[in-house]
Amino acid sequence: MQKVLRIKKRYPELRTITTDNDIMLVNHKELEKLLGIKIYFCHPYHSWEKGTIENTNGEIRKYIPKGSNISKYSPRFVSSTEKR
Repeated sequence: MQKVLRIKKRYPELRTITTDNDIMLVNHKELEKLLGIKIYFCHPYHSWEKGTIENTNGEIRKYIPKGSNISKYSPRFVSSTEKR
């Protein structure tokens, strides 16, 4: 929850989060109240319900293939990839 609070502080305009059904969000109702946002969950195998993240992942994978050990990439390279 502390990490999400940091994100909310950095991006106060955040109003919703759409995510996969992940066990780490088992307390999503508490998180919604804490942040003052609404959390939505995608249906399994419905990637179009979260198009922005799927597109972003595709762009990142042009430079960092899926399954790569990200620790083998320099922080500078990762940062430059984020900005592309």
